[in-house]
Amino acid sequence: MKSSLAEVAGEDNCRVNNALDRFHTPFDPAKVVERATASIGKSEYHPLFTNCEHFANWCRYGEAFSLQAERVLDIGKG
Repeated sequence: MKSSLAEVAGEDNCRVNNALDRFHTPFDPAKVVERATASIGKSEYHPLFTNCEHFANWCRYGEAFSLQAERVLDIGKG
């Protein structure tokens, strides 16, 4: 069963963040959904290397990256 963002968020605040589309070419929505649903049940979560932002960017752009994790890793280098 597929649900809309509004259905999933309910009364919580949410927003679509497509800001990286300026720098990366996104797949069409059907391809994004296909990539996401093909990954159901595959769990390799790590907050710095395979978090939800990595996953969302992989689904949308074909590249697994997290700007938040990169900032944390950069702080650790200092």
